[in-house]
Parts: sequence; structure tokens; C-alpha cells
Amino acid sequence: MRGGIYRVTVDGVVIRSGKPVRLYGASITSGATAAQVAFRNGTADTDTLIVEAAGEPNQTVEAPNIPTEGVLFPAGLFVDVGDATAVVCFAELVSAS
Repeated sequence: MRGGIYRVTVDGVVIRSGKPVRLYGASITSGATAAQVAFRNGTADTDTLIVEAAGEPNQTVEAPNIPTEGVLFPAGLFVDVGDATAVVCFAELVSAS
């Protein structure tokens, strides 16, 4: 297994705070409003924005702008869920070599 599946319903860190994480994909579930979700490199909602994805009202959609090889967040992965009801992240902790 490449990593794990992490369901996020409030803004926060995925896996471990401040540790490198590779994000392979994400599903965004929106309520009545289309959600804007920000994936940030770090541990807070003010850290560097790396990927932004949008949902569709009352639907679950895959984040379209995450490549197959994933996206590395060297300072940790912080997810700002915006108006999403849930964001499911497919990610793994990257060990330092």
C-alpha cells in the first residue's frame, strides 16, 4: 500500500504535523455551495498554497489537478476545506532518505 486514506472535515494537518507528505489524490464533497479546497505546504492556513481544487454543489468530485506521481509537501500537508463537507485525501508519509 502506498499510504492511507484520510477523511478531513475541518481545516487541519493530514498524517503528521510538519513531516513530508505526498498527496496522490483527493475527493471533495460539497454541500449546496461549490467548495474551494486548498492544499498547503506546512501546518497552517497561511502557509504556501501548492494545489487548489474546486468541488461541485451537492456532489463528490476528484481533484483534477493532482498528477499520478502525486505532489510532495515537504513541510507537511495542511488542508483548508473551505465550504467542503469532507475532503478525502489519498496520501503517505514520506521518510527522509
